[in-house]
Amino acid sequence: MMSQTASKKWVTVTVLVALVAVALYNAWPGLGDEIWQDEAFTLLRYASGGFWQPFSIYFEPNNHPLFSALLSLWQRLVGDNAGDNLLRLLPLGFFLAAIPATFFAGRRLHGTACGFIAALLLAASTVSANHATQLRSYALSWLPFALMLWCALNINAREATRWRVGYALSAVFAVALLPSNLLFSLIVAATVSAFQLASGMERNRHQSIGLAILFVSPCCGLLAYIAIWRDVIEVPKTFWSGWDRRLLFAQWMISTLAEFTVIPVLAVVGFLFALSRALRPEAGKPSSAPYALFALVLPLGMLALIAVQPPHPRTLVPILPVWYCMIGMLAAIAIERMLRRWPRHVVAALLASGLIAALSAAYALRTQPCGGIAPHTDDPDQWNLCYQFFRHDYHPARALAVIDRLQAITPRPIVAHFEGKWPLLRLVQGRYPIMHYRMDFLPIWRVLGDSMPLSFYPIIVANSDNQFRMITDYLKLDASRYQLVDDGGYFKVYTVP
Repeated sequence: MMSQTASKKWVTVTVLVALVAVALYNAWPGLGDEIWQDEAFTLLRYASGGFWQPFSIYFEPNNHPLFSALLSLWQRLVGDNAGDNLLRLLPLGFFLAAIPATFFAGRRLHGTACGFIAALLLAASTVSANHATQLRSYALSWLPFALMLWCALNINAREATRWRVGYALSAVFAVALLPSNLLFSLIVAATVSAFQLASGMERNRHQSIGLAILFVSPCCGLLAYIAIWRDVIEVPKTFWSGWDRRLLFAQWMISTLAEFTVIPVLAVVGFLFALSRALRPEAGKPSSAPYALFALVLPLGMLALIAVQPPHPRTLVPILPVWYCMIGMLAAIAIERMLRRWPRHVVAALLASGLIAALSAAYALRTQPCGGIAPHTDDPDQWNLCYQFFRHDYHPARALAVIDRLQAITPRPIVAHFEGKWPLLRLVQGRYPIMHYRMDFLPIWRVLGDSMPLSFYPIIVANSDNQFRMITDYLKLDASRYQLVDDGGYFKVYTVP
């Protein structure tokens, strides 16, 4: 007869296999996505020159050094002519590995229910699906952040050495992937420190060393930027200057929480329970102050960062496992309190109803023009999370097929908007140049005017009619002579017949 311990292990393994299967199902369609701008940037400028190149050049924040280096190795392993779906297996593998790591981190934080909810959120969310197969560092960051939380919660355990080493390696790996991960690693360190101190941790030399490791280890990851540190500091200042990034953050947060509806509601209820117990502790019962502090320090740290120097919302994606563990912890607290007050069948009915509502909300979000994002916009010029790779009509290969057909009839220059240039350049493989209308050349059309021969009229690739008119106005071209030959959604091809 199977012992109780062995039975629990089999249940855990079964749950983890099921969660990984959900994650794989959720992310699988992304393997067929076409390369978008930042991915093309990474492949053409950073991952093409060998393992060490990303650590020596930093032209723009698109370079995630350690990820670019790993992608370079992965490209060499699968072959230079490997399809994009094979390249996307690299982030997918890290995403799947992050599911059990998140489960164990959540279980260590507040039991099995917390671990299950946190891992389920990471496995099933649309935000995860949208990033799990991207050739960017976001999905790779989920694994080290989940391991950081798991190890940090055990950093002063009896066998502390292995947990401290695990935390240090995970923190260095996370920061080397993406510079902004340093800030979020320090927020996680502050959150766990507050949790440990509120839990009654003894204040001695051994424990102080453990807390110091939480903050020092992420800083060691900065060694990856020793050759490019000036650019890492200065270059990002020239990007995103005109965007209301606080609004973008709010949109990201709303879309993340709205998808699961019932779980964030449970988390709010759980937080109120934890806060009330922390302010009014009951004799003979464990304090809930550590959980209340965890739920306060993490979001307040993120809000403080946004208030001082708002990042692009995508830089918040790596911290998702920790964020979901916090939500799972609070939701588990709410469920425990409900089970104490109400019959089990009532709680089960409420949770089932909430689950149906959550699935309905998730389905509604996925069927929008920009899957998984709310609120969204139909204007592709509006920079928010409904951009490029989130669009269902992002097909640079279709645009290139139209360009090839037009070039076979009358060879002519090709002008593309900035976000379309790099994916097209990667696909065209040097057959002809693709230029950006503002940056790549002196527009001779300004001089030629109406006397310009047909072969001089460029093929224009724009993502909207408004952008097409902006391009023709800038180049002093007669927009009335053009016609839309292919409306491919994000890639609209215009030419003069």
